[in-house]
Order: sequence, then C-alpha cells, then structure tokens
Amino acid sequence: MKAKIIEVLPDFGEKIVDAFRNMKRVELADQFTALELDRWTYDAEVQAIYIYLCGHRPLNIVEKNIIRTIHDECIEISELDGMVVADIDNLGRISGIEVINRPDIRKELSKVQPPNSY
Repeated sequence: MKAKIIEVLPDFGEKIVDAFRNMKRVELADQFTALELDRWTYDAEVQAIYIYLCGHRPLNIVEKNIIRTIHDECIEISELDGMVVADIDNLGRISGIEVINRPDIRKELSKVQPPNSY
C-alpha cells in the first residue's frame, strides 16, 4: 500500500496545499491531500527531485480511449524554498512535483523509499 504524499512530507505538503488555495486553485489543493507517493527520482548533478504521484480518480472509457492524458500545465509554487513546480495533466490532475535545491525533501523521501533510476 502506498503512502499519501501529505503523510510522507507533512510540512512541505501543507505548504503546497496552502499555496494552491492562495492561487485560488482549491480543486488542486483538495486533490493533493488525497494523492499518494508512487515513486521519485533524483538527479544529483542539478539537485533535482521528481515526485510521481498516483491515487487519482480512475479515468472513464472516453477519457482513456479518446481524450487521453497529456501534460497540460506547470504551476510554479514560488512561496516555497528552492524551486517547486507542479505538473498538471489535461484532465486537471496533478501528475507530479519537481523540486530543486531541497535536500530536506530528498532526506524525507529516502526514509520511505529509495529513488528510482531515470
């Protein structure tokens, strides 16, 4: 069973939720609290982490076969230290979070699972 991202990174996660609410993106704030950590990668050369999220609502047959999911939007969360960018797909679902220059986040993620290779 996967852990909710808000439980893996409680302080960081709450700040992301607050930032989405401040941006008037309440649907993303509400969604983020339910998402789970799928896996994460780390690029030491640029101090970059990518957190893959899962636990979205299942796609219906039209979404799956006709619309399909593609990357749609990047939202920078400038209130947080380092660089934090949320990736949103064309169906309004948060697919992942990119984090740069945040060794504290890497340390917390490492407690739960090791990083995956690219």
